[in-house]
Amino acid sequence: MPQSQGGDKQVFYSLKRSDRGSDTRQRVIASPGPVRGRAYAGALLAAALLTSLAASAAEVAGVKFEDSARVADGEPELVLNGAGVRTKFFVKVYAAGLYLAQKADSTDAVLSMPGPKRVRMQFIHSEVSADKIRSGWTDGYKANHSEAEVAAIQGQIDQFNALFPTLKAGDVVDVDYLPERGTAVILNGKTQGIIPGEDFYRATLKIWLGDSPAHSGLKKAMLGEG
Repeated sequence: MPQSQGGDKQVFYSLKRSDRGSDTRQRVIASPGPVRGRAYAGALLAAALLTSLAASAAEVAGVKFEDSARVADGEPELVLNGAGVRTKFFVKVYAAGLYLAQKADSTDAVLSMPGPKRVRMQFIHSEVSADKIRSGWTDGYKANHSEAEVAAIQGQIDQFNALFPTLKAGDVVDVDYLPERGTAVILNGKTQGIIPGEDFYRATLKIWLGDSPAHSGLKKAMLGEG
């Protein structure tokens, strides 16, 4: 029969036959009552939801990157491979995240992976002039390709550079690979232009992931090592 133990729990003793034939009492603690039980379950659910929301985005230098993205309707969902910060002379220029169809931890794996991809940048510095942005991209191509390779894609580099105006803190730029279409530059949700050729997107990725990346720490972070 039940005996009170205080609080919300009750202790019950049930008869249990021992191996020797005598009866012993077995102590059983009942679970909380239905009202308290529902409140407890609700608290667990709320905690789980909060944990899920917290895990739904990565935050780098105050910039949040969602765990998944889609470059266009009909294209598969991409996952965040890694994110980091591009700095220059100790100044934070932008935060960048790499989105792929599946996780990869090396440049070769990223470059050989088929399908859509995305590099998302959110600018942190108050203002970066168009000239500085364009010269930075040009330096990145030259640092990671031979003179002959740069010459072969110089026209595409010029097209790419022309799509970038002066950028300010809070501006978001997506550099997407759209299968069968090419490299799309999207500024604050508006497509600036698309440059044909999958090879050009691979060449562009080397700005961040090549042997001489714009920032070695950012490269590691984008490859999930940061």
